[in-house]
Amino acid sequence: MKVRLAAAFGAVVLVLATASPAAASATLRDFDARKYPVVSMSVLLDGPAPALSSFHLRENGQVVEHFDVTPLAKTGTSVGTVLVIDTSGSMAEAGRLVAAKAAARQFVAEKAATDLIAVVAFGNKSRVVADFTTDVSALQRGIDSLTPAGETALWDAVGVGAGLFAKRPGLQANILVLSDGKNSVPGVTLEQARDAASAANAVVFVVGVGDANDDAAPLTALANPTGGRFVAATDAKALATIYDGISATLRNQYRISYTSSAAGKVALDLTAGAAHATTTFDSPARPAAQVPAPALLPKPSTSPLHGTSGRVVAGGLVFIAVVLSLLAAAKFLLPDGPSMASMISPYGDPSDALPDGPRRVQLAETTILKRAVEATAKVGRQRGFLSRIEDTLEQANAPFRAAEAFFFANAAVAISAILIFVTLRSLLATLVTLGVGTLVPIAWLKLRIARRKRKFLNQLPDTLQLLAGSLRAGYSLMQGVETVAHEIRDPMGKELGIVLTETRLGRSLEDALQDAGDRMGSPDFDWAILAINIQREVGGNLAELLSTVADTMIARGRLRREVKALTAEGRMTAIILGLLPIVIGMALYVLNPGYMQVMFDRSIGKIVLGASTLWAVLGFFWMKKIITVDA
Repeated sequence: MKVRLAAAFGAVVLVLATASPAAASATLRDFDARKYPVVSMSVLLDGPAPALSSFHLRENGQVVEHFDVTPLAKTGTSVGTVLVIDTSGSMAEAGRLVAAKAAARQFVAEKAATDLIAVVAFGNKSRVVADFTTDVSALQRGIDSLTPAGETALWDAVGVGAGLFAKRPGLQANILVLSDGKNSVPGVTLEQARDAASAANAVVFVVGVGDANDDAAPLTALANPTGGRFVAATDAKALATIYDGISATLRNQYRISYTSSAAGKVALDLTAGAAHATTTFDSPARPAAQVPAPALLPKPSTSPLHGTSGRVVAGGLVFIAVVLSLLAAAKFLLPDGPSMASMISPYGDPSDALPDGPRRVQLAETTILKRAVEATAKVGRQRGFLSRIEDTLEQANAPFRAAEAFFFANAAVAISAILIFVTLRSLLATLVTLGVGTLVPIAWLKLRIARRKRKFLNQLPDTLQLLAGSLRAGYSLMQGVETVAHEIRDPMGKELGIVLTETRLGRSLEDALQDAGDRMGSPDFDWAILAINIQREVGGNLAELLSTVADTMIARGRLRREVKALTAEGRMTAIILGLLPIVIGMALYVLNPGYMQVMFDRSIGKIVLGASTLWAVLGFFWMKKIITVDA
């Protein structure tokens, strides 16, 4: 069992001792030695409630005469339980979901008034039906709304349930999982689900029904390392009884505290009736009695970043950060060179390399950074924005992992803002740094995406002409796509390579092409996909059809360029009028600072400056709207 201790102490190794499957067992949890020599822990007993007089504690083999044992319910500890319920399609068989809902409703109805319960359901995806609450009626309404459908995203649901405890750091964590089958949705693994539960210090109870009992090893491997257990329900009607037993086990908890007299390696041995458990931990040596130090006159507190030298150091750090950021941006803003290996290798790892592009950059190499990135990824998945970041990075062909990009971008912004605040002591400069640092990565990605889309759009007519020529030469459609993918450059070559890889892995050509169109956001490519789909359904001369679509796109491209040339004067006017106030203001500030200082020192000047900025921005976007023509 994995127990998290304070950083000042060593790792705790927990050993559960059970005499036999039928014997009562004890699970030590919530171990706390931060106030050493005062040591406290909780014990969860799976069996009948013992008398308090039956508790015995030994430390390094010596009997501990004085220790406190208190039922957990009397300590004011908040107990939280996440009910993870399988709602896959197979749960409709033999009334399993009906029995599961009834058992969950009974579990909620019998909870203590202060206990918090959350409900997570899983089919193809996991979802939070009800967050932690003491409202029995709200929980039961959420349970009643469950319907069976889809596959079994079991491991993902356990991770989502464990993640709910991140918002409740003072809550004792318990997870009760019900499933009638194995995990059938790829993505999250058993190890990741178990690590998420361990990170939340959660004890996991797993109840298997139906097919889940045919091979209970994965479910047992999820429950046992956390101090929980796996229970097989031979019949759906037995779920209510099993839930009652788990509820009784959660109520059969006790808080134990004592004052340690040992130092160094400490071995504890706890006996509670017929249950028995042991644990070891490393304690610091007792500090020797110290003579009070003579009083010293207080020194004025100074910060290493105060004064001229401190500001020079801080300014140097900011300069280094800016230079490194510019170098990194320049590296990835430069266009990638052409490559004949633009197809995705079907045997490669798509998470490590991008086809026809740079390998994904591993930014987090140390253990601390990896854990920080994992925590960021967990929060991103819970909030739902990590997938959007992944889509944006994929559209931009940026060689970063989503979690790492999000973590390091925010870390760079935060560090820069702190340095600016410490150096300049200006709240306005700090807010500007935060705003600019947040917008720059977004603007860079948008610029990269727009550039790829323009290149993709320019390559599309030639791609369709090459594909039509391949079909006239006697190639099949798939052979034609493969030939074009080898010959054409990124981004078209990369996207067609992804299409080929997906079709080789079993996807239909129509779906793979449609996904490529969605990634690039090109209506013209959607037309080509529509033409291919119609031809595959009704027949016809696909080569002639693709040539016609290519000619139409060439005409549309010519029209776009004509519109761009005709609106060039308006666009230049918008740019000049947008930059003119900024340039003149900066010139006046350099030539006559006293004249412009009124804009920053007096309230009326700040109001005028803010209003002018607002109207200038509105005017710029108004002119941009006027000169924008859809073609």
